[in-house]
Amino acid sequence: MSTHDGIERRLGEVRLSAPSADLRARVLAAAAPLVERRLTWSDRVWFSRGWRVAAASVIVVLLALNWWPPKRATMPDAEVNDTARATIAAEAERLASELNMTLEERTLVEEELLRQFEAQRRQRLEPVVNPEGGL
Repeated sequence: MSTHDGIERRLGEVRLSAPSADLRARVLAAAAPLVERRLTWSDRVWFSRGWRVAAASVIVVLLALNWWPPKRATMPDAEVNDTARATIAAEAERLASELNMTLEERTLVEEELLRQFEAQRRQRLEPVVNPEGGL
């Protein structure tokens, strides 16, 4: 047995005396402000049963009234076409002025952009057909 083993064994056998009641009281009094539990507003909300019930009730009401989740606003087809045509016409006009195009060239560019828009729109609206025959 080495010297270290003997020292470790003897240290393990030593019984430390408990601090006096007076010392414990002084240490706790000095440490209490440092470890005082402060409740934040989020703690009060998170652990409040009333708040959780109210939040659940609001969600149920919104679901029942069909307000949540919010729906995306959809535009009627005519409005989509009008908006797209106006945007395409403005873009064709901008390109024509930047590239010094003639009126005929500008018209051709606008017609091609409209044709591509309609082709993409039709492609998006067509149902996807399964090769086996189902949708």
